[in-house]
Order: sequence, then C-alpha cells, then structure tokens
Amino acid sequence: MTALMVLCQLGALLGYADSEPVRHEMEQAAPAAAAYLNSWRDHVLALAACLDKVDHLFLVGRGISLAAVGTGALITKESVHYHAEGMSSASFRHGPWRWSGIIRS
Repeated sequence: MTALMVLCQLGALLGYADSEPVRHEMEQAAPAAAAYLNSWRDHVLALAACLDKVDHLFLVGRGISLAAVGTGALITKESVHYHAEGMSSASFRHGPWRWSGIIRS
C-alpha cells in the first residue's frame, strides 16, 4: 500500500501535475487505513461470508486504482490460492465471462 502511495506521488511529480492534491489525499489515507485495520477481523469475516459460494473474484478499477486492483488480485492469488483477477472496468464491462467460456453468446 505504501508503494502505491509513493508511486502516486511520483506520478504527479513526473507528470508535472500539481502534487498538492495528491499529498493531501495521501495524508487522509493513513488515518483511514488505521481506522479500517482497527476492526480487520470483522471485515475478514464479512468478506468471507460474501465469498462463500464464489469461485471467481474480479477486482475492478479504472484510472489510478488499476495498480491497486492488480496488486490486490495478485496478493489474493498468492496468499490464499483463490482465483482472482484485477481488471480495468472497461475490460470487465466487455465480458471476462465470455473469455472463460462460462457464458456463451
């Protein structure tokens, strides 16, 4: 997560964008992450209940969140050996199910 934050800041600097809004977002991210992690067990149990009958997990994002969905899918695959793919919302919209042969038109 910290690597993604640094890359976000670096991207703003190298892209000659105003890095102040990015810095402000990063300052808010740490307290938000800490608040979320204070009850991480509850989050894990809720997510596990939602994924009980799910065989395929697609993490979807666009723009700056593409790095996060790719990283999240990779960590999920490697840590718990659960099928997960990180995709852009545009790619997902056009049908990952068609690629896998689950749904045929």
